[in-house]
Amino acid sequence: MPAAGERVERALRDRKVARDVRVLGDFQAIYCRGNHAGGQRRPLESLGARLGAYGDRVPAVCEECAEFLRYAERRRALCPHDPKPQCKNCPKHCYRPAMRETARAVMRYAGPPAMFHGHAADSVAHMLDRPVRALRRLGGRPGGEEAAREMEGRTR
Repeated sequence: MPAAGERVERALRDRKVARDVRVLGDFQAIYCRGNHAGGQRRPLESLGARLGAYGDRVPAVCEECAEFLRYAERRRALCPHDPKPQCKNCPKHCYRPAMRETARAVMRYAGPPAMFHGHAADSVAHMLDRPVRALRRLGGRPGGEEAAREMEGRTR
């Protein structure tokens, strides 16, 4: 079995993992610009950046945000779920509590403006995922099939 470092490196080369890392990096850059305006920002130095996971848009962030991104890269790379659920819906939370709070704050702050920074399609897909999950939950409850059919008609 490969060492964790090798698994992380291999995973960061995967297209889906790199996309998730790139989106998180873009969100973190938006958050950092808005919340750490006085901090000195530099292009992120991390394994993901060295391997090209961010493409040609390596996020420029302060050291606090860089630390979070390095942590998040590793967590995403080692995620055992395929397909990966949204972290808030995951049955097993792999982030430390303080890092989960940071991720929530970043998503809450950067999500809306990200639509205007090249992530409109990602935002729409994220919003469409909510009704789908609600339909799945309703389908298994008494009377849920009818409610699910009704909701399904509204989401089409």
